Amino acid sequence: MDQLIGKEIDNYKILEVIGRGGMGVVFKAMDMNLEKIVALKMIDPFLAHDENFLRRFKTEARALAKLENRNIVGVYALRETDYGLFMVMEYVQARTISEWLREKGKFTVNETIAIGSQIINAIGHAHKVGVIHRDIKPNNILLCEDGTIKVMDFGLAKVFQEEGTQATVTHAAAGTLYYMSPEQVKGLKNVDKRSDIYSIGMTLYEMISGRTPFEKGESEFVIQKQIVDGKIPSPVKYNPMIPKEFVRFIMKSLDKDAEKRFQNSDEMLRDLSSIKIGDEKEEEKTKIISAYQPEKKGTVPVPGRKKWYIAGAAIIIIAAIISVVLLNRKSPEPAPPKAPKIIPARLSIKSDPQGANVFINGISEGKTPFSKDSLKADRYSLLLRLAGYKDWQDLEFNANAGLNELTIRMEPLQEPKSVTDKASLTLNSVPAAAIYIDNTQVLSNSDETIKKTVDAGKHSIKFVSSELGSFTTSVNLTKNQSKQLTCYFKQQVNIQSLDNAGDPFWGMIYVNGANTDKTTPGDLSLGPGTYKISVKKTGYKTVENDVQLNISPSLEHKPHSLVFHFK
Repeated sequence: MDQLIGKEIDNYKILEVIGRGGMGVVFKAMDMNLEKIVALKMIDPFLAHDENFLRRFKTEARALAKLENRNIVGVYALRETDYGLFMVMEYVQARTISEWLREKGKFTVNETIAIGSQIINAIGHAHKVGVIHRDIKPNNILLCEDGTIKVMDFGLAKVFQEEGTQATVTHAAAGTLYYMSPEQVKGLKNVDKRSDIYSIGMTLYEMISGRTPFEKGESEFVIQKQIVDGKIPSPVKYNPMIPKEFVRFIMKSLDKDAEKRFQNSDEMLRDLSSIKIGDEKEEEKTKIISAYQPEKKGTVPVPGRKKWYIAGAAIIIIAAIISVVLLNRKSPEPAPPKAPKIIPARLSIKSDPQGANVFINGISEGKTPFSKDSLKADRYSLLLRLAGYKDWQDLEFNANAGLNELTIRMEPLQEPKSVTDKASLTLNSVPAAAIYIDNTQVLSNSDETIKKTVDAGKHSIKFVSSELGSFTTSVNLTKNQSKQLTCYFKQQVNIQSLDNAGDPFWGMIYVNGANTDKTTPGDLSLGPGTYKISVKKTGYKTVENDVQLNISPSLEHKPHSLVFHFK
């Protein structure tokens, strides 16, 4: 689906791929009518004919449409186009909690409580309008730099109706194993909102501990047994600094008996807000929630002793000022002269052709036409770089106060021999590779697209990846012909598994007999080679057993879709 990048579909211009999931691809796009960045979630064309996945995709859209909350990714529209079905969603510049955990390790107590309050707020809102998420986990929660969270991926959500005080829904086992409640693992029919509460508890457990309570390398059966019948160790086993009140909160959320857990989000939020937390050392903070202001009072309490330190410091400073004033009262010193007004330097760069990358002191600042205000009048190293052209540089460019304008003509690496009997080649590789035309390298190992003017006739094109091997093809170009080639070294493999009724039924994905630690539905990105792919689940077999798949470099993006049927 990468070939959609740059196209305009239903007034949305596709800019780039920002995610891949079990049902398709998420693009960053521009709403051309409103000039607004949005996210487009598009169903995989290979699944477009499958009624089960179409139903699941539409279920997610309907579930999100019911939800209007600052902590839930918003949905704007559901569109049917010539390219398939897609959902128009809020674009969020953020990373998942899983990514934060991998990069920075476990969260502090204050951060976990502040973020947890938002998660509960989001899921509580969903419950109140009749939606159970069923797949809450760190990878489905976006965390912005200012500490705001956004819950996403309602693909497994179920819309339910309130019947008295108990909300229930009938479904097959679904979710991600580590975060599934005991009733989800057992495949019980009456799985309600308290299953989401369990998943929130396990998410907070991982945030504060830096890991889940399950040992790496354990089989799926052992983990299922621990969730249903075993004991979940206290998070203090992995982080002894957790307050007792917070430990009790997490373990109550994870009680195997749903009747002993928190019964709803309001109860959960009240208990979390009542937890008293102390001050944390400055070096222990990851500083991702400093800008976030929680809605509910008490979510991130300000330590009392810090207020006394601040007050004491203020008194000392005031006393010092008064002393200085009294000592110098009789002989005041003349006021210092005013500093001269500094006129900043402004830089404007144009290039022929446009689109050259601009580097200032070795740092990429943008592309031409380029402008930058409020530079210090100083000496800088400037570099312009454009694929197919020689680098232009001035290592000692003197930026004077006021406007500095540059117009640069980029010099081609190889000048065309003549304007007649020429053709055009546009080449790139996914992932990055070196590119050769007739054994002459025209691009180093880069993900850039290069456009070259060549003689009409036959040419050999070679793509070379240091990790994935090489691929060679040939083209025969006529006069004035333009041809574009993209070499795909890797191919996406979408793997699904279904139960006897044709509904999604998760299993573990194995490649060449090795456990990938991924569950269905899931995606694999595989390079050249021959693979045996299977899906396993304790107590079940698949009709297909092992499926052999051959992957080789290609000039076409050919995603593969595998569906396994449990029996």
